[in-house]
Amino acid sequence: MKLRQWRKAACYRASRLIDYVAVCLVFCAISVLTPTALAGKLVAHWTFDESGPPFSDTSGNSATLTLDPLTTAPLTGPGIVAAGTQLNWKQVPETSTRLSSANAALQTDNFGFSFWLRPVYLDPGDNLIAKEMPATTAVSGSQRISWQVRISETNSNGSSPLEFVVRGNNPAIGNFFGNVLSAVSVPLFTNNANWFHVAGGYDTATGNLTLFVNGQESEATNSVAGARSSDGSPFDVGSVKNGANYGANAPLVYLDDLQLYNGPLAAPDVAFLMANPGCVSQSFIISSLSGSGTNGNMVITFNSTNTAIYNVEASTDLATFIPVATPIAVGNVTTVTIPKSSLDEAFGAANRSKLYFRVSQLVISNSCD
Repeated sequence: MKLRQWRKAACYRASRLIDYVAVCLVFCAISVLTPTALAGKLVAHWTFDESGPPFSDTSGNSATLTLDPLTTAPLTGPGIVAAGTQLNWKQVPETSTRLSSANAALQTDNFGFSFWLRPVYLDPGDNLIAKEMPATTAVSGSQRISWQVRISETNSNGSSPLEFVVRGNNPAIGNFFGNVLSAVSVPLFTNNANWFHVAGGYDTATGNLTLFVNGQESEATNSVAGARSSDGSPFDVGSVKNGANYGANAPLVYLDDLQLYNGPLAAPDVAFLMANPGCVSQSFIISSLSGSGTNGNMVITFNSTNTAIYNVEASTDLATFIPVATPIAVGNVTTVTIPKSSLDEAFGAANRSKLYFRVSQLVISNSCD
């Protein structure tokens, strides 16, 4: 195993308490409350460390990125961590780099993304990443893309914001579900030594659509719920196709540490990823709670990162939380039983009218470097 891969395996997200994600109320009526800021599960991670393409997916889903042979092969170049890839263009075969994967894990309507870019030569309108839609003539070529992150068509004194736009995959029900421009601009038409972190995502249930560049958040004011992107069409890096036609071109740019999630990234996740290039965000949530916390054992199940250490705390008043277990995860779902004796030791043997739980992941490492 390469050193970088080993470091990633040892890297866990910074400790973040999940606010009262599972609550046992009076009479032990169980209520599971969903946190407001949680990333989805990682579905693909391309480090671009190989001298590919193809580029392997380190998430375990085998979503390999392959080169469209009708486009220009990328170059190996510097990365934010180890090596990266440079999207490229040559007069023959004429179309700039298109890397793609149609892996089933990428077919999600809710999604999030994170990657790093370093400009070589950016043109307004160039595409960075995108999800294709089925071949159609119902809309114009540039709109035949389910969603994309691109260089905005705005040129202001030689720089441009990035644009994240969601159109969905069915023009019959609409071809615009919102867009947002980044608060941070990137330089056009020039080679630049600076790396920019880009992240964001879309929630089809709420219409929430956000874009972060270098940690600065922009939220769409015109987005709506209902966009669909899970039609089997490929995910693209660089140039984008619709059927046999190319609808957007890749810029000349270095890319590294590209990650996709099946849910949007929130500010804490983005801050962690920006501070820890090469790491992945591992948000978690209590998925079930059972038992009689007033006078018996409690059983808590939450999604987890294998071998990570978690801290389970309990409270009777939401003011003071007392640790009652420190389980080590043995997979992506962990179940832990909190014995009545542990609860009695923390709160006394008398029946408890209310009992609250929260879970946090203990920090093993804050950095993959």
